[in-house]
Amino acid sequence: MKQSENKILGDGTVRWPAASRAIAWAIQEQDAVDLAPHETFVPNGAPPGLDTSRNPIWKVPGLNKLVRPIRLTKGRLLEHRSKKIQSVLDRTGMVFVHVPKNAGSSVSERLYGQLLGHHSMQFLSAALPRHYLNRAFRFAILRDPNTRLLSAYTYLKTMPTSVPDMRFREECLSDVTDFSAFLGRLEDPDFRLKVMRWHHFREQCAFLSDRSGKLLVDVIFSMDHMSTVEDMLAAALGERRRIAKTNASTPQQSRSDVSDEQRRLVSDVYGQDLVLYSRLSESTKGVARTSGFFERHGSNP
Repeated sequence: MKQSENKILGDGTVRWPAASRAIAWAIQEQDAVDLAPHETFVPNGAPPGLDTSRNPIWKVPGLNKLVRPIRLTKGRLLEHRSKKIQSVLDRTGMVFVHVPKNAGSSVSERLYGQLLGHHSMQFLSAALPRHYLNRAFRFAILRDPNTRLLSAYTYLKTMPTSVPDMRFREECLSDVTDFSAFLGRLEDPDFRLKVMRWHHFREQCAFLSDRSGKLLVDVIFSMDHMSTVEDMLAAALGERRRIAKTNASTPQQSRSDVSDEQRRLVSDVYGQDLVLYSRLSESTKGVARTSGFFERHGSNP
């Protein structure tokens, strides 16, 4: 998409052809599953980017515990952070919620030419103007919770690329020998609480839902059907490109490779993710539209 396609309208808002084309693609997609308003997915604890009182914060994971998180208020901090994120999103008007270990790095580079970070939709809703988000196209990629858990562990144990991730490995995984041992350690409530707070292990629905479990994105894609994501991006940006795998830490795990121990643990910790992933899997192309999508962009066809 050419930058010149974006136009500032008389009321000061920006017209985003890319977002409009993505919305049109989603409305016309006949193989999409439509999620009903009563289908909610309530995460455990506060979403990433929010404190326990659900106040938006900005804090780099892994900082010294004595360093206070920067709280986004109605003052300059909120305005500065909001403008910085908004300037990136303005390139397309498409809000991609980057859930860790879900092929997000490649999609972010394709959309924005850079990584935007692992922000939850609740965080973005608090940091950006409502009228802005209501006009944008919001989407995310969901992954089989079993495969994602293994991928997150493998990445953090063997190939962390950031300083905070390296610190997490030293603090939590240095004495863990393998994935089976990791699953065993998760039976310890204290260890599980500490690990599950790390964004790579957070529930996927925590990135996508509000406190009542209502999905805040418009469309959800399955990582098992990345060609569908490519179709949407081609329609929006006017050019088709293959989404290359970057930052990949494990090969695709088949359902037959999942042990009974892992299946039980995933069902216990990621139950809401499993339900949402099951609904998404009903689509032959791995795409689902939320009820909020039709509230913001048009009637259910």
